[in-house]
Amino acid sequence: APLTFEATNANAANRLFYEADVTLPQSGPWTVAVDVTGPAGSGSASFDIEVGEADGPNWFLWGGGAVLALAGLFFLAGRFRN
Repeated sequence: APLTFEATNANAANRLFYEADVTLPQSGPWTVAVDVTGPAGSGSASFDIEVGEADGPNWFLWGGGAVLALAGLFFLAGRFRN
C-alpha cells in the first residue's frame, strides 16, 4: 500500500524549502512519487531508491566531536590560567 506524506516548510531547516520527515517501515526498493500543486500550476516526478538497514551511531563522528571538545577545553583552560 502506498504511504503518503505532506511536505511543508513549517519544520524545514530553511523556510524557502519544503520537507517531509519520513520513516519507512522496511528496507528494500521503494518508488518515490512527488506531486506539486501551486499558483503557477502543477507537476509530478518519480524516482526509485534503495533503502538500507538503519545504521547504529557513527562512532567516528562522535569521537571526532569529543576530541574537538577536549581540545577546546584545554585551549580555554590555558587562556584563563595566565
